[in-house]
Amino acid sequence: KYERYRQMWARFHDLRKREALKYVGESSRGESIYKFSDKGRVIAKRFLLETLAIERPKKWDGKWRIITFDIPEKYKKARKAFQQKLKNLDCYPAQKSVWIHPFPCEAELVFLEDVLGIQTFVEVYLTKEMPNGRALYHFSKLLKKYI
Repeated sequence: KYERYRQMWARFHDLRKREALKYVGESSRGESIYKFSDKGRVIAKRFLLETLAIERPKKWDGKWRIITFDIPEKYKKARKAFQQKLKNLDCYPAQKSVWIHPFPCEAELVFLEDVLGIQTFVEVYLTKEMPNGRALYHFSKLLKKYI
């Protein structure tokens, strides 16, 4: 416990040194209040992006999430980053711009769209049927645990 506490303080002081956190004042109980600076928000978003994962429910709701996107060439880096993150989130690529996942992932996708600035180019559809046999095979072992 002491080691975790020490690491937390070290990270806190590092963020203060890097001007990612700024002191705002004290609460009525005498606790110091800090807020993220603009630089700190970028660091926090980057950390959240790296640790982003789709939560697995106790039981599958039987619905498939079909993620489609048409990101213009001028956002090529964002498109590649989005595709890579979908791959890291274990989505199945039915086509270059059509990906599939069985679990609720809308919140994660909204966050990802916001960070990459591609909100208007991404759509998520829900369906109960999945005619794509390869997608079914891709998720078969995973879904056995949640059906």
